[in-house]
Amino acid sequence: VIDSSSCLTPVSNSTPAQSPNPVSAIQKLPTGTIVVSAATLSEQQRMLEELNKQIEEQKRQLKEQEEVLRQQREAVGM
Repeated sequence: VIDSSSCLTPVSNSTPAQSPNPVSAIQKLPTGTIVVSAATLSEQQRMLEELNKQIEEQKRQLKEQEEVLRQQREAVGM
């Protein structure tokens, strides 16, 4: 019990000491910067892959919409 309380005390002391650093770092970022916190590089990689999938899906949908629009223009003789 003594060991666990002594372990908890440094954790609670280190947390407030660490919290001003990210805040000051964020305040120095340019306006409009999006800050994404990921625990690990593998998590960042997973996020990147997911975003790439979303981009590819949006490209596919855009091509479909362009094709529909082209067909509609042909139908009205434009």
